[in-house]
Amino acid sequence: EAITADTTEAKELFLTNLAEITTNLLNDYIKNNHIEGMDSIATIKLDDVDKITDDYFTTEDVQNRLQTMENIYIIPKDTYATIYKELIKNTIKVYVTMASTGSEESVAPIATQAVEQLVTSLTANEQIPAMAEELSKKMVEATMQKTILTKVGELTGELMKTMATAFNVDQEKIAGAFKFNLTEDDIKRIFKSMTNTTKTDANQNLIKLNYQDFDEPSVISFYFKDFDAKDNFLAFLKDYNKKVKKTDKEKVIEYTDVTGLMISSVKIIVDSVSYVLIAFVSISLIVSSIMIGIITYISVLERTKEIGILRAIGASKKNIASIFNAETVIVGFLAGVIGIGVSLILLIPINSIIHTVTKNENITAILPVAGGITLIILSTILTLIGGLIPSRKASKQDPVLALRSE
Repeated sequence: EAITADTTEAKELFLTNLAEITTNLLNDYIKNNHIEGMDSIATIKLDDVDKITDDYFTTEDVQNRLQTMENIYIIPKDTYATIYKELIKNTIKVYVTMASTGSEESVAPIATQAVEQLVTSLTANEQIPAMAEELSKKMVEATMQKTILTKVGELTGELMKTMATAFNVDQEKIAGAFKFNLTEDDIKRIFKSMTNTTKTDANQNLIKLNYQDFDEPSVISFYFKDFDAKDNFLAFLKDYNKKVKKTDKEKVIEYTDVTGLMISSVKIIVDSVSYVLIAFVSISLIVSSIMIGIITYISVLERTKEIGILRAIGASKKNIASIFNAETVIVGFLAGVIGIGVSLILLIPINSIIHTVTKNENITAILPVAGGITLIILSTILTLIGGLIPSRKASKQDPVLALRSE
């Protein structure tokens, strides 16, 4: 078996398992805890992150992955599990904190579409590849040590067999030739020095103590006054990276838009709710149009004699149809105006309830002027459409038969 110091495969295996375990954990959680009626969306509490992660690490898939890493790189699988758990827990906690709905329990929505972006932000973090590089060195060192010790053991065994057949050794004389005067503490120090392969220096000790050098930052966080400022900054970064990729790829800036991730999750939930509401509104509009048609049809039947008189005194079919169409338009217009008026009145108690529950005076429900006018026009058009068939039937009434009706 060849001995190699290349850490590429070890680093790639570590990062691949980190990404896949995080993805599977979040997708399984969404699948098992999704919101009723929305299979791709779930909510997650900050206090539940530790338990969710610990429980998932007991699954067969995760255990098999960790066992495979132990078999290849000697380091116990519990060590990998501890590292993975801390990284995944911290990532999910940061997301929940940023995307929290503002409740005391720190609850945040999470959608299947946002999982990939969240995992990408985790693996793209500059500190993660750096840590993976350090860990991969330890993994390769452990493998090399085992390989070397195995080879040395095999050679020693072969040598001992050869020596045993070549020499006759007096064991008592050999034992008397060496004397060791070592205490228990001395033996512990010898074994500790033999097993300690970690090289420490001042920089590593400073990193462990959370020392930060402002001249060489590892992460920079930006906080913007509004969304326009954020979008302008992201556009600047994209343009910069596009130019730098052509000349020096090492100067490309890796960034994570945490606010964008949060908004994408919230947007998915809002869109889903909007689609459901649109479906209900569409059904109600169809039913309303049918009811308007039925009422107009009943009006035609009740006014058959009136239609006959109008036709007898010279009204044309177009005049009869225009009468009923005008009535439906008036009904639709008045219904729209009354509906908008009632909505404006109801906004007063609704806003009062919102301010009381949220304790935020800036959240206010409004009815735009353009929206109100559009709704009135829509109501008029729908009633007109609903009355077209009955008005057409009224215009085709035979005047003689209409005058004979009671």
